[in-house]
This record gives sequence, structure tokens and C-alpha cells, in this order.
Amino acid sequence: DHRLYPRDSARQRDQLTGMSARRPSAASKPTRPTSSLDLPTALLTGFEPWGPHKVNPSGDYLRAPRSFAGWRTVQRVLPVSDDGLSAFEDAIQQAAPAAVISLGLAADRSELMLECRARRPADLTDGPAVLTSGWLPTGLALSTDAGAFYCNALFYRGLRLAADRGFRMAFLHLPPDCPDRAVTAAIARLLRHHPFSAPPDRAAPPRS
Repeated sequence: DHRLYPRDSARQRDQLTGMSARRPSAASKPTRPTSSLDLPTALLTGFEPWGPHKVNPSGDYLRAPRSFAGWRTVQRVLPVSDDGLSAFEDAIQQAAPAAVISLGLAADRSELMLECRARRPADLTDGPAVLTSGWLPTGLALSTDAGAFYCNALFYRGLRLAADRGFRMAFLHLPPDCPDRAVTAAIARLLRHHPFSAPPDRAAPPRS
């Protein structure tokens, strides 16, 4: 299954949001920070180069410090391996993030795309066959195929942890020549649509 949706496709977003495999319990929903001294954490991850791909824009983007208004950022560049998946889960444990945004290379794509769902990797024997994200702001192109490699495996693990711990999880696939400004704009858009970034009277709980 390989389906790509254009930007601002509200109908598909509504359908995909309703497909969420799990929802966090009321007890796991995050609370809004009370002061600027208590900023929520956004964990940003990317991957190192691998195989024939000597340059990986997802990791290169995070070599420089990135900042977003109203957020404290933690950045990790992971190896494309099982060790990278373990490091990803360790980073979530250490950072206790309100948002996790992971980046990966999609060598066959020509534009940045927000992944909507992940399939259960072969190395996992429990859990739903598919986990779906509800963090789908308008203005980003959508994909329903995160691949069958470490990007999908990481995204699935992130969505499962998000359901248990109450943070939001997103995965952005980048084309090989993706400019930094496009990545920054996509991350900023996601964070603006996070409950912690909404006005207090409009804040909503996570849906992923």
C-alpha cells in the first residue's frame, strides 16, 4: 500500500485521524506548562548516513542547534540500526518529551511528507498491525507508507510509546535535497498544532 495525499486534504485527514489504533488514557494526557521556566520538551531525531546514501539530510539538519518558540529542544542523530532504535527509546525515557518529531530520508521522493501511519515491524510480535497518528496539521503533504526499514520501525515504536505516555509523535520523510528551511517550517507547523502551543481556551488533548 503506497498512498500519497496532497497538502490541505481535509477529508483524508479526517479519515486517518479516525483510524488511530490507540488513544492515551485520561491519566496520561499532558498538562500545559505554567510559566516560561517550565517549557515543554520537543525531542527531534534524525538518522546518520547509511549504505549507498553518503549524505542524510535528516541527520545533517540536526547537526546544528535548532530552536522553536515556546519549546525546549533535545536533538539526537541515530545510527540506522537496531542500536539506533534502542537509542531512540532511551532518548524518550531521558527527555520525557511532550512532542517527538523524527526525520528520515526518502530517497525516492521529491518533497517533504508527513507520515500518517506505521506498520508493525517483523521483529515485534505484539501490538496492532498498524498504528496511526492523529497529529496531522493542514499544510503538509501526507504519506501512508513509511516504508519497511528503520524509519517505519522507529515510527511504530514512537507511536506505541506515545499512546502509553501521552506525548505526540510525528515522522517527516525528507527528499535527498530537502532545504533546511523546509524542515524548519514543517516542524514549526507541527509544534504550533500541539496542545501546548494552543491558547488555553482552545487547547485539546492528543489524538494519536
